Formats: sequence, C-alpha cells, structure tokens
Amino acid sequence: MLKALSIPKNTIALIILLLASAIGIAWFLEFVMKLEPCSLCLLQRWGIYFSFIGLIPTWLILSYMKRKGIKTGLLILTSLISFSGLSFSLASALRQTYIQLAPAGLIPDCGADLQTLLSIVTPLQAISKVFQGSGECSEKALVVLGLSLAMWVAVLMSIIMILWIIALVQILKGKK
Repeated sequence: MLKALSIPKNTIALIILLLASAIGIAWFLEFVMKLEPCSLCLLQRWGIYFSFIGLIPTWLILSYMKRKGIKTGLLILTSLISFSGLSFSLASALRQTYIQLAPAGLIPDCGADLQTLLSIVTPLQAISKVFQGSGECSEKALVVLGLSLAMWVAVLMSIIMILWIIALVQILKGKK
C-alpha cells in the first residue's frame, strides 16, 4: 500500500477517493438521514468541491501529459487551486470546532442561513458573516467516536493536505 503511494498520481487518486467519500457521506446524512447542514458545513463542502477543480486535472496531467514545461506550469496552477479548496475546508471545519467547543453565551444564538445571506449581501460578506458563527453551527448533530462531524472533517482535511504535500514533493523530484 505504501509503495503504491510513492507514485504521486496514485496518491492524488487516493485523495480524490477520500474527498468523494466525504461528500458522499455528507449527502447521505443530508438526504437520507435528514440532517440539515449548517452554513459552516456547506462552506466545508464548497472547499471540497473547489479542490476537485484542481485535483482531477492534476491527476489527468500526471497520467497523460508528456510535455514537461507546460506540464509543470499546469501542475502549479492546479495544485494552488486544489490546495486553496482544502485549506478553505480545513479553516471552516476548525472554525466550527471552535464554535462547538466555545462556552455557552460566547457565540450568538442564531443568524441567517447561507442562502439568505447570499441573497442579501456579496459572497465575501456572507462568508465573513458565517465565519462569525451562530447557534446552528454550535450544535453537534452527530458524534462519532467522540468527535463531531466538523472535527472529523478537520482531521480528514489535515491528512489529505499532508498526503498532497508528499505528492507535490514527489512530483518536484520528478516522479510520475
């Protein structure tokens, strides 16, 4: 297993599989288990969706592209895109974890949901408002092995970012 991960395109394929699994679980919890995601949960998903925009082309470039100069430039661009998405998901998960662990009364009771905010203000203002937190984000709808879903997302994003850095180092050393 570890030898397979010494090939960057295999590591990136594993990352894509892990992220697709995370989205699949989120959709299952929302649509089958009827757990309504809070605004920070949705931001975590947005980060994952955004990272796919970089990860899938990265995997395709590593698998099929031969021209070295263009390949390197495209890999840098797609890496920045995917790492930005992963960082955004991690930041959202850490913020939600902080809100969940904060003492009662420190976080406002309730705020507008993300869709309402997006219809009233600009996307950046909406994201800023969501990051301030509200009572909906402090609820732990589901706890697995003592960790809330936000904590699990933070753990997963941290692991994925470490794997991604390892893959990038391997790519820079010239491995496929």
